[in-house]
Amino acid sequence: MEKNVKANNRIFLLAAASAVVAFGVIEGYLASNLDQYIELGVIESITFTFIVFGWFIKDSRLQNYPASLWLKIFVLAFAVIAIPYYLLRSRGGKGGLRSILWAVLT
Repeated sequence: MEKNVKANNRIFLLAAASAVVAFGVIEGYLASNLDQYIELGVIESITFTFIVFGWFIKDSRLQNYPASLWLKIFVLAFAVIAIPYYLLRSRGGKGGLRSILWAVLT
């Protein structure tokens, strides 16, 4: 089980890192065109929202945590608040705090 969780985290971290590099290159190319630069920011936000949501769905299945419809909506709308809440609920107090600390430090 632990191996699956680590592999799952690596996949989504790789996706996030790849998106950062790709958007960084595109932003550098579009820096002189403000309208396209702003549109890219919207696309970038949506991309990262779905990467985080994908991780959340996969992780909740691996943790055998039943994610309600409201929690799914909350993760999509307010990930900064919802993900720490999910980590605390799905892993318990000690495991949740450890996960949040790991996320903050990395």
